[in-house]
Amino acid sequence: MAAPPGMAGIVRYYEEDKSKIKIKPEHVIGIGVTLVVLELILALVF
Repeated sequence: MAAPPGMAGIVRYYEEDKSKIKIKPEHVIGIGVTLVVLELILALVF
């Protein structure tokens, strides 16, 4: 059985992101850096 033209073994798994929470990559990096700095400060104080 032949595949329909345009579908010859190519499957697209693309779905629209339907997440309610949108976080920019810059914010994730900022949060990570903030946590590392906070942990270093706490380690030096205690």
